[in-house]
Amino acid sequence: TTAPGTDKVFVPAYAHVMDSAADLADAITSHAGNTAGKTSTHPGQTAIAADIIVTATVTGSGATKTATSATIPAGGGFTLTASLFSGSTQTPITPVARQWYRDNFAITGATAATHTVTNADGTHAGAYAVTLTTPAGELVTSPAFTVTVGALGAPVITAHPVSQTIAAGGSVTFTVTATGGTLTYQWMRNGAAISGATGATYTIANAQQSHEGDYTVRVSNSDASTTSNAATLTVNATGGNSGSGGGGGGAPTLFLLPALALLFALARRNQK
Repeated sequence: TTAPGTDKVFVPAYAHVMDSAADLADAITSHAGNTAGKTSTHPGQTAIAADIIVTATVTGSGATKTATSATIPAGGGFTLTASLFSGSTQTPITPVARQWYRDNFAITGATAATHTVTNADGTHAGAYAVTLTTPAGELVTSPAFTVTVGALGAPVITAHPVSQTIAAGGSVTFTVTATGGTLTYQWMRNGAAISGATGATYTIANAQQSHEGDYTVRVSNSDASTTSNAATLTVNATGGNSGSGGGGGGAPTLFLLPALALLFALARRNQK
């Protein structure tokens, strides 16, 4: 309990001799959580005793909610909204800033009037709260709203990579399609992970016979992973000139021209 116009200040356990009031103010500014509160006005004139009501809209088959919690199926969604009221008169107050938290950690970029999650998975479960800043500079934090998300299960691969045969020097792309929450990918050749191959597609430019092998991809979400069927890559070596009836096709070389001329002359003489 504090006297009107004062605040509690919590300082970490340490020993330090301060020579002046300025040193004390610096210590408060550096170590106290509510730095704005050290110069706050009388609590009765601000929203220090304000109440926050958190409501939730949930989506997805089988989703349920209470006043303080919600259960979301994997792949469903939810939106949290907080309303701020004066504790004594229940007069609505418009905050000047907001910050949403999950399990006491600030959610990056979550500073809007609402916080929305779509395609929820296990990483979105937890206790949500919001800290609102009143026009008087006071920080008011809501009670926790607990979100439970059903298990995703392993990702489901709906289109496996396909075996391909190409000529050396060509380009080849393997593709996988999967469902099951927020997915990550790791491509492998003959069971060994390929460095940097972490997308839904994997392309080899200027493929050589050294690239031949069985290619698979491991698709993961926050709960489990699934490995695709193997796709075999065959790379045919490039040869020289080709033609029908075996080798020797193409234009005659220069050393054949004199022989052809001699045969033509002999044929003319025999005709005479």
